[in-house]
Amino acid sequence: MRKAVFSLLLLLITLLTACATKQQTQPSVAVPQLPDSLQQVYDRLFLEAVCRTQSGQNDAAYDLFREAIALNPQAPEAYFELGVMLLQINGAGREEGLRMVERAVELAPDNEDYLLTLSRAYFAAEEVEKAEPLCQRLLAKHYSESASLMLYASLFSQGKFEDAIGVVDRMEQHEGGSTDESVTRRFYAISQMPDSTKAFQYAEAAYQRDTTNVAVLHCYNILALSRQSHLPQVANYLRRAIDHSSDNVPLRMALYYNTQYQQPECREENRALLRSLLCGNDLTTDQKLEVAQTSLFPAGDTPADTAYTLQVLAEALEQPQTDNSLWALYGQLLISTGASSETTDAIFEEMLKVQPDDLDTRLQYLRIALVNGRFARAHTLCEEGLHYHPDQIVFAFYGALSLMQLGCDDAAINMLETSLSQLTDTGNTAVIADCYQTLGDLRYKQGRKEEAFAAYDSCLVYDAENALCLNNYAYYLSLEKRDLDRAAEMASQAVQLNGQDASCLDTYAWILYQQQQYAQAAIYIQQALDVLSDDGTQFIIYDHAGDIFWRCNRKDDARTCWRKALEQTHDADEERAVQRKLGR
Repeated sequence: MRKAVFSLLLLLITLLTACATKQQTQPSVAVPQLPDSLQQVYDRLFLEAVCRTQSGQNDAAYDLFREAIALNPQAPEAYFELGVMLLQINGAGREEGLRMVERAVELAPDNEDYLLTLSRAYFAAEEVEKAEPLCQRLLAKHYSESASLMLYASLFSQGKFEDAIGVVDRMEQHEGGSTDESVTRRFYAISQMPDSTKAFQYAEAAYQRDTTNVAVLHCYNILALSRQSHLPQVANYLRRAIDHSSDNVPLRMALYYNTQYQQPECREENRALLRSLLCGNDLTTDQKLEVAQTSLFPAGDTPADTAYTLQVLAEALEQPQTDNSLWALYGQLLISTGASSETTDAIFEEMLKVQPDDLDTRLQYLRIALVNGRFARAHTLCEEGLHYHPDQIVFAFYGALSLMQLGCDDAAINMLETSLSQLTDTGNTAVIADCYQTLGDLRYKQGRKEEAFAAYDSCLVYDAENALCLNNYAYYLSLEKRDLDRAAEMASQAVQLNGQDASCLDTYAWILYQQQQYAQAAIYIQQALDVLSDDGTQFIIYDHAGDIFWRCNRKDDARTCWRKALEQTHDADEERAVQRKLGR
């Protein structure tokens, strides 16, 4: 709550909540009489359509309503029921639904249920100005709180603040005096008028009438905060009220916000309020979070006292917590101040103690653990994550990757196979595909070649453009010297998807080499060498390049590549094989 902005959104939320109860449907105007035989057909169609609507068979209901309307185009109830049904369905049908209710109102202009429904539909469609004349028509008949609230919101949104205040007057007359709600609505309207003195005059008058009214004090404070005026005066009013009601949380929060803007004069009072609000048991967690977040914003030219907020939060968190809100804010502040990884880890551990099923917290902690190479902790986080969120396949994927980094390939395979066999949510296709791709790599590494290829096939069902799967699948097929045409097709697709990856270029070049397309192979292996990051682990690419260049009669280039390959390996068998090639 930094600067108070009296938004239409807040008004609409209040309005729609107040208007949530559907009024009793009133009889519509008389429908022009059809011949008895046709009337019976119309009645059957209409009633059947209503029944289908109530049972959720909207397509069938739509057709039946349309048939009824075609039979009697002057029947408002058919337009109305069809319109209401369409308005409740998201999508393109809402526009048609609005037109249907409009037609019902046109045919039955005195039906209050139709008028009220159309007014609400205009608000939902953000055609607020159209609701005004409908509300006026309703109120011309008799007082209606729903119509009054909608009329107020319509006038407010159009900038007709004097007229909106007139609606409040009428509501107060009907209710026999002002209420907290009417005071608030009047404040909203007056505060938007150009002459700010009127707003403060009303605020002062309202306060003098009832110096203990919490709604008046809040509105007065919000007005003062929004205009950055009268803050000390309002603070005194709040202090007096708190003296008579020291346990009133809204008043203490209001004084906190007020003194926050009166820095540095009120710094010590503001600090004391912050501590009492955060460390006490009177506020909800959401209220505490709101207060803490407010303390982190500068007040005018006075910077936020982040260090003090951290100190108070640490004290507040010594108490048992029901959710992670304050822990999350505390952790964010610590991270922003450069806290050690041990400190931030401890925060995440506390958060998961409070809410072990907090998905966002677990994923955030997992990300940090993976980035920092703490794979044992990452695996535990994933294992626990699958317990609390068995539908989150992402935990199986990162859990398996962590196990692979720890040298536990068998456990990684088991984790992937178990999760994939129990898969219930197939929406996250990219991660499911990555799971099958990783499973394929692990199975091939263990010599389970047919099972590996089956996993790759499953991966491509979920993601036909998974470049890593296409590349590895193609390469392993080439090593087996089988399905080379399919392997070439997959390798070519991988190159199209990831043309700057040396591994993909090498795979395609090697398959072309096996197909005796040496000139083409030389083109792609050269591209692989051009983008290669020579990190000391590129034995295979240099070895392939040597073989391809030798076939193209580029023997000096071939020997250069083989020598580079020798620099990239410490494997005795690989060294002997390359030495034999150099000895040609």
